[in-house]
Amino acid sequence: MPRLPGVGQKDAVRVFQKLGYRVVRESVHLIMSNGERRLVIPRHDPINAITMGAIARDAGLTPQQYSSQTDMAKLRQAGFIVSAPRKNPLIRDSVNTVNAAILDGSGRRRLFVHPECSVLLKSLEQQCYDDHGQPDKASDLDHPIDALRYCVWQTRNFAHAELGKAVRGIRLY
Repeated sequence: MPRLPGVGQKDAVRVFQKLGYRVVRESVHLIMSNGERRLVIPRHDPINAITMGAIARDAGLTPQQYSSQTDMAKLRQAGFIVSAPRKNPLIRDSVNTVNAAILDGSGRRRLFVHPECSVLLKSLEQQCYDDHGQPDKASDLDHPIDALRYCVWQTRNFAHAELGKAVRGIRLY
């Protein structure tokens, strides 16, 4: 799998200096401050994109301020194949798709979740629904399930699979 492109440490320091930060300490990492906020810049070269995004957020920047490309464009540029629908499926449809993957009407299991995926398993066990059949958003249990729904919907739409067509299962690790 291709790695996301990073940012050189010197380039990162130069950008933050233009934003009013100055180096206040040099050790294993560089510490920069603008009087209000402190940033820790690792001495890696390059600093990976995810770490750099976290540092930019710590500096109070939004992704729109420090990025001229969308996340999808960055992933494509890094060599990833991005497959995303124009809009999300209806919650009801994608929940039914996940339920069919877990155990369909004929007793087949097509979705297997590794026991170490404890947060997802907890979410699947404890997710509640409101009076309209929508997932309860008050707890943070819906986020892992949302990720699972999108994954299952994109990879294997079991609910709409053509009859007679072999559909393989999904294993989550």
